Amino acid sequence: MQFFRYNCGGWKAAATLSECYQPDRCGPRRFSFVGGGGKTSAIFKMAEELSDLAVLSRPGAEKRKVLIAPTTKMYLPRDGCVLLSPRLCEVREALAVEPYVVIGQRAALPASAFEPKIEGLPSSFLEEAAMHADVVLAEADGARHMPAKAPAEHEPVLFPGTTDVAAVMGLDCLYRPVREVCHRPELVCRLLGVSPEHLLTPEEAARLLMSEKGQRKDVGTGQEFYVLLNKADGPEQLCLAGEVAKNLESMGCRHIAASSLSPAEG
Repeated sequence: MQFFRYNCGGWKAAATLSECYQPDRCGPRRFSFVGGGGKTSAIFKMAEELSDLAVLSRPGAEKRKVLIAPTTKMYLPRDGCVLLSPRLCEVREALAVEPYVVIGQRAALPASAFEPKIEGLPSSFLEEAAMHADVVLAEADGARHMPAKAPAEHEPVLFPGTTDVAAVMGLDCLYRPVREVCHRPELVCRLLGVSPEHLLTPEEAARLLMSEKGQRKDVGTGQEFYVLLNKADGPEQLCLAGEVAKNLESMGCRHIAASSLSPAEG
C-alpha cells in the first residue's frame, strides 16, 4: 500500500493517505467522497489513520472522533462499530470510545443481492450527529464497481455542511473503452463528446474529474476539492497517474494524490 502527492510536476511519497488531505487543518472536517475505483477503501483507510491522530487544536491532545456516514448506499461493513438506525446518544457514546463509528440504516435490496447494504440517515439526523465528530467521511454516490463515472441528475448527495470533496478514480479506466470502465457510460460519452468504444485518455480522465458535470458537480467555492488516482500499483501505473495529474494541474486542481488501495467496493 503506497501513497503519493503530486507537487511541482512530480510525485512525492506520503507516509499515509490522510497526509494528502491536509490532516492538521483546524476545525471540523466534513468529507464527501465521489467517483469510483476505491471510495469505500479510501474512506476506511482515512478513518483508521485519522482516529490515531491527535486534534492539535484541542487541549490534552485527545483522539479525533471519526464518523463514517454514507448519504447513499454502501456495503454493510463486516468489522468495526456499526450503528443501524441509532439514537443520537448512542452515536455520541460510541464516538467517545471507538476508533471510528459507522452509522446508517438498512437499505432495501432486491432478492438477487448477495451482500447487505446500508444507506444514509435523514439529513437532519446527520447534521446533529456530525456535531459530535471531529471528522465525517461520507460516501456520496455510487459507481457499481467501475473505476470512473459521471453523476446522474440526483448525484452527488453531499453530506450536510461538506467542507471537502474528494474525487476518486481508478487508473485502470485509462486506454480502455468507455462502455467497459465507466458507470453511466452514456453520460460520460455526452460529457466528453466521444463514442462508447472510445479509449479513455489521461486528458479526458482529467476533464471528467474537473467538469462541473463530472466529479466537480455541486462543489462550492468554499469547499476544498481533492483528486485521488487509485490503483497506482507500480511504476507504469504511477507514470499514467502523472499524465492525468499534469492535465489536472493545468485545469487548476491544487490537491492531487495517488494510491495503491485495493478498491473492494465503491
